[in-house]
Amino acid sequence: MRGFVIPLVVMFAALRLLDTRLGLIIVYTGFTLPFSVWMIKSFLDDIPHELEEAAVVDGMTNFEALLKVTLLLAKGGISATALFIFILNWSEFLIAFLLTSTRVTTIPILISRYFSTTQGHLYGPQAALGTIGDDSPVIIFGFIIQKHLVRGLTFGAVKK
Repeated sequence: MRGFVIPLVVMFAALRLLDTRLGLIIVYTGFTLPFSVWMIKSFLDDIPHELEEAAVVDGMTNFEALLKVTLLLAKGGISATALFIFILNWSEFLIAFLLTSTRVTTIPILISRYFSTTQGHLYGPQAALGTIGDDSPVIIFGFIIQKHLVRGLTFGAVKK
């Protein structure tokens, strides 16, 4: 991970993407897109192709069959992938630390700012921000997608 950080900062400085939300979005998308494609592919491979063919025979177009059959069956896997990607990006520190400074900040960077050389550690604000900022959104997101999540996590577990 260390080998690409310096060129990434130099490139983002040249493109004027340092300390911007767009810069963070581009980096996080670039790092998590391969993992999410690989994970969703494994869920889509477990859906029988015959279901899509039957939908086309019943009068749907290929695109309608993809939307109404395949994606509907894969929503558990998509939910599980979304939760993993959300956790990865929410708690990431290194890239956000190097690409942001004043205008844009993330929760892990904000927590690290509660260390002062004159006052020492400000444990109270760090603990409060860590509890509210790092745990709560992930738990809330998990509860929102809970009904899809259990099936999504076990969908590709057994090979036929």
